[in-house]
Amino acid sequence: YVKAAVIAVLIFAANAVVVKYLDDSRNAELTARLAEIEEETQSSRIVLLYMQILGEEEKETACPALEQKTSEQITKALELVYKLQQANQENLLANLEQTKRKYILTNTELYLHVIQLKQTCKNADITPVIYFYPDKTDCFECKVQAGILDSIVAKCKNVRVFAFPSDIKIGLTDSLLTRYKITRTPSVVANEVTLGGLHKEEDVMKLISCTS
Repeated sequence: YVKAAVIAVLIFAANAVVVKYLDDSRNAELTARLAEIEEETQSSRIVLLYMQILGEEEKETACPALEQKTSEQITKALELVYKLQQANQENLLANLEQTKRKYILTNTELYLHVIQLKQTCKNADITPVIYFYPDKTDCFECKVQAGILDSIVAKCKNVRVFAFPSDIKIGLTDSLLTRYKITRTPSVVANEVTLGGLHKEEDVMKLISCTS
């Protein structure tokens, strides 16, 4: 019995080490991707600040490149939120709370950057859509809504989705939840209109101007 108990303890310890290694590896990858988005966003914001002092002719030349770069950053941020959700389900030992909060702050900064970009570059063709989902509970309808939004993004090159958890209130997310009267998830906000609950693709498409 003693030998069996020792073997069982060793197996448990070995499994714990493997699980911890896998959790830490996933967290390290997420942290690295987040740091990359943070650095790119900061760089874009500096470029935007510089552009705000330029003449209109110079802005017209610089805006398309900045718009393209910003669109790429938003796409990376949305991909990261899906990876965070997956890691949240798979991780057994690692704590992702700090990474999640940093993601929310970075995504908020990116959202504000887009608003400023549209104000500075009058012809910027980026349509932000906000998607609220629960982080702490499983939500089948939210997964369906996310798939619908992915389909819209694939069809409309000007649409970019910003995903925010409704149950982690930090920074601007509190204000967004209040402003758009978010009382359930999923919820989608497009052109200042809130769609609460699961909505079909055509419902969202009615609110946006799609550039195919």
